[in-house]
Amino acid sequence: MHMSQTSCGRNHARTIGHIELSEVSGRRVVVDRTPATVRRPDPGMLEIGMQILGLGIVRQAGREAALRPGDFALYDTRLPYQLEFPEAFTTFVVRFPRAELRVGDHEIAAGLARTIRFDQGIGGVVSPFLYGLRRGLADNELRDSARLESAVFDLVSAVVEGEYLGTRRHSGAVLLSSVRAFIEAQLSNIDLTTRMIADRHHISPRYLQRLFEEQGQTVAGWIRHRRLEKCRNDLADQRLVHLSIGAICSRYGLADPSHFSKIFKEEYGVPPREYRNLMARTATSPSSTHSTM
Repeated sequence: MHMSQTSCGRNHARTIGHIELSEVSGRRVVVDRTPATVRRPDPGMLEIGMQILGLGIVRQAGREAALRPGDFALYDTRLPYQLEFPEAFTTFVVRFPRAELRVGDHEIAAGLARTIRFDQGIGGVVSPFLYGLRRGLADNELRDSARLESAVFDLVSAVVEGEYLGTRRHSGAVLLSSVRAFIEAQLSNIDLTTRMIADRHHISPRYLQRLFEEQGQTVAGWIRHRRLEKCRNDLADQRLVHLSIGAICSRYGLADPSHFSKIFKEEYGVPPREYRNLMARTATSPSSTHSTM
């Protein structure tokens, strides 16, 4: 395991049966578990990292989990991973043998590097339990207990099972569909950003961008495209001739008419006013009316 920009230290550590508990604090640290270090003998350990302070990012198996205080994620020491803490942080780590979980490899693989939020679903149960372990570690009140070990393994198994079922129900395609529906409903919101969308869907901005990149798009580009399409449809609608161009573009989060005119022309080849006039002439021309022979 390699660290860069290292400025961290272990606050507390304790082993209870098969479980290792530790708390680490620092500033701007990147931890890399590389393929070279993975090749060394590994007993097959899993770790849960719960963020206590600052932002933590877990990357493994092509996924990325962004953790805020109270959130946690699972990662596997037999696979390469990266932990990034871009600011002052404290993280609480629970380490244990993967063989102790009551779930299979497929379920474990599906649960790696996923953000488990402290205020949703099973995370609302497990996060307070982890906080209790941390408090007991800090106060030196933890005692070796088979019951404690069993509780840890049962709860982590429940998390992994829940994530496995969730990934089967919510694939990347379904998530992308959900994101696009959210964007469509929020086009009028001038504060619609990649960060806002990612936060609402409990994923990192980087992962959100990746979903769109797989479709040859960007998040910002998609938002702009949908806004312009909405404006174009309204400009062509003869029932909306009473609305100014500025009023139409502002309906969809484009507050600056001059900027709107520029990007509209870039997209469609003509300024919005000219496009509107063209649509009006088309609507009233004889060739646009239906006739029978």
